[in-house]
Amino acid sequence: MSIGPRRIGKYELHTLLGRGGMAEVWKAFDSNLQRYVAIKILHANLQNNFDFIKRFEREARAVASLHHPNIVHVHDFQISRLVEEGNPTGYMVMEYVEGITLAEFIHNTSYEGRFPPPDEIIHLFTSISRAIDYAHQRGIIHRDIKPANILLDKRNPSKYQIGEPILTDFGIFKLLGTSTGTLSGSWMGTPAYISPEQAQGYPGNERSDIYSLGIILYEICTGVRPFQDDNILAIVWHHIHTAPTPPSLVNPYIPKALSEVILRSLAKDPAARFQSASAMADALIAAFADSTSPANSVSTNAASEKPYINLNHLNPLPEVTSSASPQPAIEHSSPVPPVVLSTPKFTVLQTPSAHNSRDSERRTPSTPIITNIPQNSVVESPSASHRLRKSKLPLLLAFLCIVLISSSLGGFYFLHKSSNPVPPTNQIVGNAIFVSSGQSSVSSSQGLYDQLQMDLHDIQSPASGKSYYAWLLGADSSELCPPLNIIPSIFMGKLTVDRGNVHFSFKGDQQHDDLLGLVSGLLITEENTSITPDKPSADKSTWRYSAALPQGVSDQVTNSSSFLENLRCLLYDQPALISQGIHGGLETPFFGDIQQVMNAARSASYAFTNGDTRSMHHQVMSILEYIDGLTTFKEEVPGESPPQPNDKRAQIGLISLQQSFGDFSDYGDRISNFLGSMVLDPGVTPNMQKLVNQAKEALSNVQRWLQMVHTYALQFVHIPENQLLQPSTDDTLNAILTYAQYADNGHIDSSAGISQSGASQLDQNIQGLATFEIKQ
Repeated sequence: MSIGPRRIGKYELHTLLGRGGMAEVWKAFDSNLQRYVAIKILHANLQNNFDFIKRFEREARAVASLHHPNIVHVHDFQISRLVEEGNPTGYMVMEYVEGITLAEFIHNTSYEGRFPPPDEIIHLFTSISRAIDYAHQRGIIHRDIKPANILLDKRNPSKYQIGEPILTDFGIFKLLGTSTGTLSGSWMGTPAYISPEQAQGYPGNERSDIYSLGIILYEICTGVRPFQDDNILAIVWHHIHTAPTPPSLVNPYIPKALSEVILRSLAKDPAARFQSASAMADALIAAFADSTSPANSVSTNAASEKPYINLNHLNPLPEVTSSASPQPAIEHSSPVPPVVLSTPKFTVLQTPSAHNSRDSERRTPSTPIITNIPQNSVVESPSASHRLRKSKLPLLLAFLCIVLISSSLGGFYFLHKSSNPVPPTNQIVGNAIFVSSGQSSVSSSQGLYDQLQMDLHDIQSPASGKSYYAWLLGADSSELCPPLNIIPSIFMGKLTVDRGNVHFSFKGDQQHDDLLGLVSGLLITEENTSITPDKPSADKSTWRYSAALPQGVSDQVTNSSSFLENLRCLLYDQPALISQGIHGGLETPFFGDIQQVMNAARSASYAFTNGDTRSMHHQVMSILEYIDGLTTFKEEVPGESPPQPNDKRAQIGLISLQQSFGDFSDYGDRISNFLGSMVLDPGVTPNMQKLVNQAKEALSNVQRWLQMVHTYALQFVHIPENQLLQPSTDDTLNAILTYAQYADNGHIDSSAGISQSGASQLDQNIQGLATFEIKQ
């Protein structure tokens, strides 16, 4: 659209909020619902083929299914025609968030040397991390996380000056990145925040989002990005090959623990980064809490009386000036002897060319190299450095072209890795995790944990004429949670070693059977390349790597069960549930019903805004049914019809409503019982014990918060019908929504300086237990 339409569908377009190469965003007015919305309109030349329309509808539907307080809500999506132009146009209608972007916030604070206090940083990253993990659990990866895609909501009062962060543009990268068919589409994510694997043409995964989040954390804590240049190819090259300057060298008041969190997030190898965004946020909280040594500048939060690190003693970065003539920015990809620029606090090493920031008029260092200079150091003159780099420019340009061409073919190489190192015996060389395809059925556990992803590192290549073959080993019989079938082994495939690394995905069988109900171990053999074996060799000398889930029984407890048996009850099937027609173990219905509670709480709040008392009542009744279970619901609100009479999962309550837990009639107590039993297995590792402890803590939080939801829901039941639109009712519904959100996503207790986990973290912890630790 050259000038911009005035109307699209039922929406009046008022103000152009932003424009990019593939789309533009408008503030619009919904004349039917009398509210402002934000509309992202994809440029018309993208809708000229039917494949794009199908892809748009598929991706938009997936994004619209996300319901999280820190993800912008998609109200609608359409393929329509602009009234003025008549061109077919795809657009998404989203909630309009009043507030600035995180990019503007960083520009006005960190870029000027005024860094946010730790509680603001923790609030920002914990909120966004939970939103990211929520999307990842549903198979949606952002792939273009950057400050401009994080809105700071000022609509609701908050004790945090920064506001409530709202993440936008889920699915846009994947949608547009596959629509152009161009080379640039393979790494269309913003160059300043793109991960190394995306920069090389790899589509990116959950760890790619964590890398982008790490760039933002670096930027907030230092006032600069780790890699900057006027040339996009140079930035891409740095992401692939250049180690970021430790942030504590840019801002000397950053404690070591915080610097380590940032650098781990920015690891070139995706497997070396945090396993989840929430794990990164937890490490961030711990870094601020633990960094109280006299070497650091320490302040005290008056509300909590707990010390925390103050990042604000750093002076604003000076303007970069140089007498040398500006040189092509691409030259910064080569190691260059720098020119020294001093500040009162630290020394900034700057290559001899001037740079204009794309985000502000203020000049900032390009790929800063910050260090303390020894007195006997020699700094080469700008002219000498220019001669050195100029001779390498043609070679560098040729190399970058090769990198980009390789990336378009899907090449994914980490050149910093040494090839084929040999690990010590019995050392963990990687892991394999169970993942779900989503091809699920309500009548079975199919589609749950039916696939496996394996990552190995520091692997020696097989001998000449030999190959590695991966196998899943059959599960033993069990009376507690019996396996689907007793099988000897499952052949997964031949493994390829690339520079000491193995990344392998096993898609399971055509029936999408839950692998946890089939297997208990994993084996990698080294056998002849010429003949693919039909079963693992019985010759143990061919066994190279293996893993097993613990199947021991405690001698100290009568009738104890193994770790694997209890894990199956949580993630595969549990006989007591099967008899009621409920499949997928305990974790699936428990987590799903909590989300139903949160969605109903949100719908009840919307209904109050619209004056729909009937809908309010229906949603609160749904909440009570999910928390109570069918039997208790009928006793608690006699005369009310269950809103979900055919939902078998809702027949069992989420929590016990007695004074003390432990009757094992509800999902929560049953999960607690199996978590407690699995750690009695003598084969449980310290990491498994840690995950169980974290899961139990999260479960306790969820039970407590659901009790509060239940209390306020009963208060609503007793409100007279003629008072349902009073402000006090709104307060009750807001309390229900608040505690429901806590139960689903956890809560940050800023006064105590801790993050309290919810069902999302519980879900991650339990799934993390289904991990093979592969050893040599």
